[in-house]
Amino acid sequence: MRFFYIYLCLGGALACQFKGKTYKNDEEWTENEAFKMKCKIEPNGSWRTEVSGCVTPDKTVVPVNGEVDIGDHVWECKMSPGGQITLQQKMNKHASCNGHPFGKAFLDVQKIFLKGLFETFFFLIVRTEWQDKSFQFKCEENGVTKFVGCITKSGALIEDGEKKSVGELVLDDLSLLNSSLIVSQNHSVKLSTSEVSDLEGADKLLTLFFLLELDGFEMECKKHANGTVTLGVLDRAVDANCKDAEGKERKQGEKWVENQYFEKICKERGKVEIAGCRVEAVDDLIPINGKVSAGNLDYHCEAKDGSYKFYSKVKGQ
Repeated sequence: MRFFYIYLCLGGALACQFKGKTYKNDEEWTENEAFKMKCKIEPNGSWRTEVSGCVTPDKTVVPVNGEVDIGDHVWECKMSPGGQITLQQKMNKHASCNGHPFGKAFLDVQKIFLKGLFETFFFLIVRTEWQDKSFQFKCEENGVTKFVGCITKSGALIEDGEKKSVGELVLDDLSLLNSSLIVSQNHSVKLSTSEVSDLEGADKLLTLFFLLELDGFEMECKKHANGTVTLGVLDRAVDANCKDAEGKERKQGEKWVENQYFEKICKERGKVEIAGCRVEAVDDLIPINGKVSAGNLDYHCEAKDGSYKFYSKVKGQ
């Protein structure tokens, strides 16, 4: 610690003299809005001024070789071996990350069947992650933001460096035109059913619409050394199997019906394609963009610009 010593041999009251001002024993003052100074008078009459602490921008005093937590920061007042005193700032252990808190704790209560009895367990869960557009982040200690992974359009998380097969929900355009629901899709959408009835006199139009969940692709989320992040679709092996909507593996060339009306086939590299539509009233497969009549109904199985539609209507309409 840097001291200023002055020895006086005069009688009477003793005081510290600093920059033209007089201070009593143990009296403190702020110097240059940065340091807390103190007057010390010894029994032998000598006196000195010393730095007792550092002053933060919000006027908090930090003792020499001490530290104080203020918000997300820790302020340290450090003295070097040579006596130089400096005020240093760093993030504290539980600092937030650009407004995102280090952790949000909540109590989760679960009943678990254990040894023939239901037991109640309490779990303290701390969430430190958040989503920004298509990326997941985590707030770690000292306010460090860590990249966790990528979020697909269906909401699935693919962690950094992970490869995962994901069925994507991609609805680019949704419109109702002439009682026909058109959905533009990429390689996969989730199952949805809609029924539209239009009653005009004796005429009745019954249309069924199904959006199909096609098999997802192998995707990889990766953060590169330069800080960029990529979410890419990986090619599967030529002889890769497919997966149906239930997650069951299907061999190449294998056909199956999903959602009652749609026949699928497993193609090369594990890609699932729609072969056509099936309905109980018709024995043969209704080809894509084809029409088959049975009774007083025409059955249509259509595909256009990546959108699929199946419907039936009364003949002649």
